[in-house]
Order: sequence, then C-alpha cells, then structure tokens
Amino acid sequence: MKKWLQIVQKYIFQVNVALFGVLFIYSLIYATPVAQLVKTLLAPSGEELTGRVPPRILAVAPNAIDLVNTGEIVARIIMYLAIAGLVITGVNIIYRAHIRKKYYMTNFVAMGIWMFITLGTGVMMIATVVPMMIDFANLPIDELNGIFGPGTNLSFPAMSAGDIVYYIIGLVLALVLLASCACVLMLFITKLKEHMAEKNAASVDENKTSLETVTEGE
Repeated sequence: MKKWLQIVQKYIFQVNVALFGVLFIYSLIYATPVAQLVKTLLAPSGEELTGRVPPRILAVAPNAIDLVNTGEIVARIIMYLAIAGLVITGVNIIYRAHIRKKYYMTNFVAMGIWMFITLGTGVMMIATVVPMMIDFANLPIDELNGIFGPGTNLSFPAMSAGDIVYYIIGLVLALVLLASCACVLMLFITKLKEHMAEKNAASVDENKTSLETVTEGE
C-alpha cells in the first residue's frame, strides 16, 4: 500500500468525526442569513405569516418566503446527514477500518455506506447551497433594511451582504467531504484488490496442496 494511503487509513475516520461534528454545528447556523427574513415576514401583530407576504416585501423580494422555507428544509437535511455521517463513521472505527491491515466483509460494507452518505452529502450541499447563495446575493438587502430596519415597528439587526460567508463555509465543507470521500474510495479499492489477491493466492495454494496430495497417493 502506498505511504499516503497508510496515513489516510490511520487518520481518516478520526478526522471525519470532527468533520461531521462541524457539519452538524453548521446545520444549526446555516439558515442564519435568511433567519433575518423570518423576522421580516411578520405581521404587525407579531404573528408569523404563512401564506401571504406584505405588499412592501412582495414588491422588492417576491422570493423571500421561498428562500426562508428552502433554508429551513436544507438546514434540517444537513443536520440529519451529519448525524448519519457521525454514526457510520463511528461504526467504521468500531470495526477498526482505520487500523486494520486485513479487511473483512463488514469493513467493506461499512465503508461503502460511509462513502454513499459522504458523497451524497457533499453533492446535495453543492446543489442547494450554490442556488441559495445566488438568491441571497440578489436580495435587495438595502431596501429590506429600509422597510423593516431599526426605527420601524419590526426592528431587527440589519441584514448584510457579508452574510454570504455562511454559504461559502458550506461550499468549503462540501468540497472537504468530497475530497475525503475520494481518499476513502482509493483506500476501498486498494483493500479490495489486496483482498482478491489474498483470496487468489489462497486458492492457488489449496490447488497446489491438492495436486501434491494426489501425486503422493500415486
């Protein structure tokens, strides 16, 4: 096995415990930029609007409610995937996938599930974070702050274009997940080749032993 893969095998799952832990925390703050919109979408009585948007908001940000709802859904999905990632990473550690030289079927199954979850999480985040980042960047932030900013009956901390950093963090996490998945895929393939080579070698030895036994019998 290549030296870098030996290092990957030793540390990859411990690193991913931290990675999925960070992802779980990120899921809790993911909707922070659009959380300001939740306060924007309030009736003067303080009741949250569910099926309509104040005309003032509709005029400048017709996609506001969709952005809020999508942010909440995506954050929830990321949270569930982070929990699943932590669980399957723990399973791989329990089955010693990070230190075992010889892999068994349980190792291959656990690693396969881990790669599926990690790859799916990374792809899903890129597919959702990028469109949301674009939608948020296109919000008329100054106009929204002017309508429901400080000094109005619905005062809240002003939204900022700088809040786009939340989405950038999400993209970075997604790329790190995909890179991690690529490393484990290489490890998976290497271990599978070693497993097949050992199996073939054992088969050859068995055939050789059988042949020797037959020869001695004659």
